[in-house]
Amino acid sequence: MQSGYCMRAEVQKALVEGKPANLLQLKQLATAIPGVDIVFTAANGADCLRQLLQVKKEPDIIITDLLMPEIDGTSLACLLHYARPKMPVIIVSALLSEYEIAELMDMGVKGFLAKANLSAEIIAKAIENVSEGAVFIDETMFDKEKAFAEIKRIQLLPRDVKTIQSFTKKELCFLQLLVTLDDYQQIARAMNLSVKTVHYYAEQLREKTNSRNKMGLTLYALKNRLVKIYKAYVSYTFSGIPFLLVTT
Repeated sequence: MQSGYCMRAEVQKALVEGKPANLLQLKQLATAIPGVDIVFTAANGADCLRQLLQVKKEPDIIITDLLMPEIDGTSLACLLHYARPKMPVIIVSALLSEYEIAELMDMGVKGFLAKANLSAEIIAKAIENVSEGAVFIDETMFDKEKAFAEIKRIQLLPRDVKTIQSFTKKELCFLQLLVTLDDYQQIARAMNLSVKTVHYYAEQLREKTNSRNKMGLTLYALKNRLVKIYKAYVSYTFSGIPFLLVTT
């Protein structure tokens, strides 16, 4: 084993970053890690989802930025949490608070790296930790104890567990896209479904949650921690990427 940051086994991963210069830096650092193979790079969450459908072998880990067009890192992490629950996600950000780290941990995100402290060594440590099922937080930039205290508090908040257990994976993905995209047509394109089917999902979920309209359904999803919205999220025009990650 080489000193520093040798992986115990070969790791396949994907890199998602909205800015080309940052993506290049991340790729250069990742390729310096022995035992790590980059399956693909993506410009945003929608691009990542599209490429996941095309690759012969899916990555073991997704490393993603947060603020990106179309589908941002928070939404991508939530969608993967429902569609690919065994695929760990590592977030790279300069803007996260410990509360936001806890919010993302609540949605299954396993790793948190600071852009100001990126190196091949720390990326390797994060990959090795999340590969073993552990959470990795860059303690030079984030307060790990505070983040874990926040996640404990968040997970004690009440949820409508009985109703939530009746939701399908596609319905959960629909809810995340409901707070990410602008309208049902965009959601339909993202899920590769007809607008009629998307309206059916909305109708079924409104009935299950006793919600009168889209706003009520959105509030239900937020209150029950079924979806996450990044604080710096900006709505962009969605170009139409097929979302076929979930099977019924």
